[in-house]
Amino acid sequence: MTEQQFQLAMGAAEIFQRLAEKPAVTDFWAGYIRGTRRLYHGEQFGTDSEHEKWLDSITSDDESRQRRGAGYRAGYTGESIDVAMIAAEQEIKGAPYPPSYCTQNNGKCETCSLVNKGDRLITEKAQS
Repeated sequence: MTEQQFQLAMGAAEIFQRLAEKPAVTDFWAGYIRGTRRLYHGEQFGTDSEHEKWLDSITSDDESRQRRGAGYRAGYTGESIDVAMIAAEQEIKGAPYPPSYCTQNNGKCETCSLVNKGDRLITEKAQS
């Protein structure tokens, strides 16, 4: 992940977190922000123990921790903002991601022409 991609992802995620009206969305973006920081900074950000706890939180009994864990995984695996937005929506609905009904592009939302949340052009510009 380049610094420009990091800055773009962090800026967008922080805006989405501030604008979120539902705690479930706020939880997801909080996890995404932390996961993105771990991806970019590596072991310099947080301890290995913390990293494992965040990864494991997706299986927690606490729904808020599950959503934060899902966001952390999305950020840590480098999912782009447009793909993460879909994942956030799926987390709120409690639906699998990618959606089980999707038959497009072999479930690869990041390159699917049907995914367009308004930031695809920004993301593509940052990557070029």
